[in-house]
Amino acid sequence: TPVTLPRPPPPNPPPESPPSRIRRTHAMWGTPNYTETGIYDEGAEFSFGLPLSAGIGFRYDFNPRWGIGTGIVYTNLSRSFFADYYDAATDHTIVNTDITNQQHFVGIPMNVFFNIVNTGNWNVHVRMDGMAEKLLDNHYLIHDGEGDIHYHQKTDGLQLSAGVGIGVVFTFSPT
Repeated sequence: TPVTLPRPPPPNPPPESPPSRIRRTHAMWGTPNYTETGIYDEGAEFSFGLPLSAGIGFRYDFNPRWGIGTGIVYTNLSRSFFADYYDAATDHTIVNTDITNQQHFVGIPMNVFFNIVNTGNWNVHVRMDGMAEKLLDNHYLIHDGEGDIHYHQKTDGLQLSAGVGIGVVFTFSPT
């Protein structure tokens, strides 16, 4: 049988914002009509965890000024929020519950380096970066009074990103 918890009253409407500003809309209050297992009606309040990335990279210099690099990077993103969860297999709804979301990515970066200073043990460079990342696991932990529920959502495609940076390298030994 579905669990129905009372919803809090809707908050005061936010002040009008310029049309170019993106904001979340409040969920419609009333009886939800969910058909597929998933997360619905995310609340307006949420918190993000500190992003964690770790990787290993390789760099090859063509000449004293130019080089390229690549590697592999793992990234973990996390957030917490309140939302509804519906399980279609059991026709069970959990309303306005605390949910924790963890996303695990693996990425392949491509870097182009331009060395400003490349003498002795010192290297000062600017770089252009691009990376393609694949979401490996989108895991939701739904907190329920009867026991926590683990829900994994599949996502297709790649996430692409680009950036620029400045770096300083000190080489302790030639090897």
